[in-house]
Amino acid sequence: MSVSIFRPAVILLTALLFLPLLSGCSDEPEVSKVVGAPLQAFHLNSENHSEFIVLLVNDYLDSNEKLIQHYAEFRKANDVQGFIAYRNESWTPEYMRRKEFYQQMLHRNKAYAYRHQINGLFDRFMDLQKLSLHLKHSLQNSDANLAAQVMEKLTADEKAVTASLTN
Repeated sequence: MSVSIFRPAVILLTALLFLPLLSGCSDEPEVSKVVGAPLQAFHLNSENHSEFIVLLVNDYLDSNEKLIQHYAEFRKANDVQGFIAYRNESWTPEYMRRKEFYQQMLHRNKAYAYRHQINGLFDRFMDLQKLSLHLKHSLQNSDANLAAQVMEKLTADEKAVTASLTN
């Protein structure tokens, strides 16, 4: 009688042990799973290339849009400290999380990135931090010329990044 009680438990435990083997052979995460999870670098290949480019472009456009929008709002209100607080407490922490991921991706896929000429996308994403600092300085120093140069660069980069979706 005791054998019949343990038999279902043994079958269940055996099934649970083999379940991970049934879930797939790839140890690389799908790009779509990366979006909501903690970001971890993975190897780029022909199967995930397009999806990764869309992810990178969307992250760039999101960061760029938020930066420009909030800069314009705080500049209009003549609120230098408001922009600095937004940049330091909101925009920069989110940007840095994404930047760390893309730095890891570039490091892990440097040859792939250069071979497929996507290194410029990484460069433009990395430049956003410097450009946000220039916007802060343009407000602090009332430097309209610096602001205009930064906005021109942001606009040109946005066009180049968006164009990469069609390539």
